[in-house]
Amino acid sequence: MDAFYKARQQVLNRTRRFHHTKWGECCTSHDNMIKQWHSIQGVWDLMNMTMTMTTVGGKSHYEQVGLFRSDVYYTRPIDILDSKAAVPNFAHHRGYNDRLFYGTYENARIWASERFSFLDTFEKVYMRHDDLELQIHPLDAWSKMRKLFDKWRRRRRSYNQGYHSETFVKSLLDHHGIRVDFIEHCVWRVRSGYKILASDCDGMKGFSTFDDVRRYSPKNVSSSSLLGDDGSGGGKAVTLVVV
Repeated sequence: MDAFYKARQQVLNRTRRFHHTKWGECCTSHDNMIKQWHSIQGVWDLMNMTMTMTTVGGKSHYEQVGLFRSDVYYTRPIDILDSKAAVPNFAHHRGYNDRLFYGTYENARIWASERFSFLDTFEKVYMRHDDLELQIHPLDAWSKMRKLFDKWRRRRRSYNQGYHSETFVKSLLDHHGIRVDFIEHCVWRVRSGYKILASDCDGMKGFSTFDDVRRYSPKNVSSSSLLGDDGSGGGKAVTLVVV
């Protein structure tokens, strides 16, 4: 951890000023995002370093690269050759899901290693620094409607007001002209106590019901732990407990 703070303390000091308000008070979630970027950058650098030691099929680099979290449960195999740039089709939060990426070497390089160099551009071009209000006359017959529209507009814009992981990734890839494919890959985050957050893919076809969860859950999950919101086992999938 000391190595992280030595390498990224200036980045933390800079970006904390624009921590995302939807994450609550600064700075646990914000710092975890920067730690994630640092780890991804380290993995990319390590891959490139080992690549210089040995060629792959006579080529200077891999043609396709996949970057995957190690703290999630993958419900089924992923073919990293089916897209030039792919993310799973859930939890986009008005950006792009940031839990995995695969695609061509160049697209993966941008996703993995260009985040810190993108800070200036992101702050100047993509991040909003104000919270614009519509000037509404109290006697305006459309006042109420315009207030509702303004509230909706500010709620949408708020995702671009500060450092928000999914919207940052979308800005990065869009800036480089990378067209992203949304692939139906479901991955469940794993938490302490052998808990799997099976509600992560709620809303995705084939992964949103109790039966869906049981179909893809690990074999060592007790059926009694597969409960719906009401404890009946027939509702929305929530948390699995590995036994």
